[in-house]
Amino acid sequence: MMRRFTEDASRIFLACGSTDFRKQIPGLIATVTLQFNLDPYNGSCVFIFCNKKRDSIKVLRYDENGFVLATKKLLDHMKFQWPHWNIWCQILLNFYKQINSHLQIICKVINL
Repeated sequence: MMRRFTEDASRIFLACGSTDFRKQIPGLIATVTLQFNLDPYNGSCVFIFCNKKRDSIKVLRYDENGFVLATKKLLDHMKFQWPHWNIWCQILLNFYKQINSHLQIICKVINL
């Protein structure tokens, strides 16, 4: 079922660490925009969040006329293997931002 949300996505972003699952679509949009500096309205991107217990995930994606939010809850004895927010996640995020800024400069120089 969850494959339908991600099958034609060009990028899938995992929110490292835990996310407050009281957040619904507006709160998750704010997290994507403010905390990760990404565009939640990009329909080719999927954003996945995990709760503190690591037994539920939320998948957020923009559709042509609004957002879709799906939730998956595992059985009691099961857990997701989820990356914690640590220095490696920060390094990857900074690397992505640098590459993105360099690509924007190159596109401006060659007038794309």
